[in-house]
Amino acid sequence: MRCIVVSSKWLVFPSLVISLIGTMALMARHLGANTARLRSRSANVGLENSYGIALASLSLQVSGVVVNVPTRSEGVAKGPDGRYYVVVPDNPVPGNGKIKAISGDPFAGTAMVSDVATGLNSPLGMVFVGNDMFVVDWNMVWKINTSGEKSVFLAPSAFPGGNPALGIPGGALSLNGIDADANGNLYMADSTRSVIWKATQQGVVSIFLNNGPVSPLTGPNNVLVDTSGQISGKAGSLLVTDSTNANLVAIAPDASAAPVIATGLGRPDGMTFDAQGNFYISDVGGGRVFRMRPDKSIEVILTGLTSPSDIWVDKQKRWLIVPSISSPRFRFYELQ
Repeated sequence: MRCIVVSSKWLVFPSLVISLIGTMALMARHLGANTARLRSRSANVGLENSYGIALASLSLQVSGVVVNVPTRSEGVAKGPDGRYYVVVPDNPVPGNGKIKAISGDPFAGTAMVSDVATGLNSPLGMVFVGNDMFVVDWNMVWKINTSGEKSVFLAPSAFPGGNPALGIPGGALSLNGIDADANGNLYMADSTRSVIWKATQQGVVSIFLNNGPVSPLTGPNNVLVDTSGQISGKAGSLLVTDSTNANLVAIAPDASAAPVIATGLGRPDGMTFDAQGNFYISDVGGGRVFRMRPDKSIEVILTGLTSPSDIWVDKQKRWLIVPSISSPRFRFYELQ
């Protein structure tokens, strides 16, 4: 992983201390004339998983190219036009949530940020299905195209239990992460109700996994379809980060089982795969990013970050993209 220092944080790497590569105009704009000093240290992270692999001591440093959003951000995804679309919540102010887009090359200092859609409430996650993005916004889901035209895809009343006419809120209480399978079915984590919702492209909503005896979930944060079954062991399983109990859960395709497959992840949030089959998880509470390799070994590759949220990998460019739910700094890293 090649990165550029932008603040006095740390980058984790197993046996290699990354040296300072240089200073760019983009960094200078955010940091002024001063650049952060590089240091290194070692740490034992108490991470355990169902594969019986412990995390070894690692050398830690931090770096990254920063794009100013310029407010806190939660989710990110690459659109069909090559831009990076960013979810910008602004709760508790209804109507202030936004979708922004980042274009250009952050490593060349040419990144530009623009508004795409406004008037959202508290959007937290997004996924592209074809040319449209589906954005979870508290207790509803928007459908937005890359021109910013938006429509309500799932109103609060679409979720079981809702009846706005009678003053009864929708069955969804706090939608957070969202992902889609190959058929376009949407899966959404409800952090408050501790359930996983499923919606078809026809707008039919059901509870995919409730908070009954099969479910170990107490605070599901994000979801990711494990298309190949590489992490879960079964193709089409749904991976879920549970921020309340520091777990990674794999829900079977038919929701008949939901085993915990990794623990000790702090407050896990975003998940993503790279083209080599490496799996990444962010720890929003501990400021870390974990990487699980195809051989199931786990390591920390970034630490000292500020609330890393719904991370994402551009598989073509090999960029790890790290938004922050509590900082306007939006970081890009080059994977090696």
